[in-house]
Amino acid sequence: DQRHRTYRSFRAAKEQLGLRLAGSSPIRINIVSEAQHARRSALVARKVFHEENTVIGVIAVPPESYDHLRWWASSSGVKHVLMELMAVAYEILADGGRP
Repeated sequence: DQRHRTYRSFRAAKEQLGLRLAGSSPIRINIVSEAQHARRSALVARKVFHEENTVIGVIAVPPESYDHLRWWASSSGVKHVLMELMAVAYEILADGGRP
């Protein structure tokens, strides 16, 4: 099943970290993802870890298929940026389609 992969991954990580999250010192998580997807990944992580003492960092890796500084100059860049824009809006407005 390809749906909600990011959400399921963060839920699994939270379960694995369960004992450590109960402590008072903050847990620091760094997310490494392709540039446009990194924003949505961080949004989902904040939803999963919202009740915990967690600091979430994001490392956005530039895509290899187009110049991320001139994304509008290629069809691949436009597709990626617009699709991620819609996906972020969907995540915010509809909770990513999760029940």
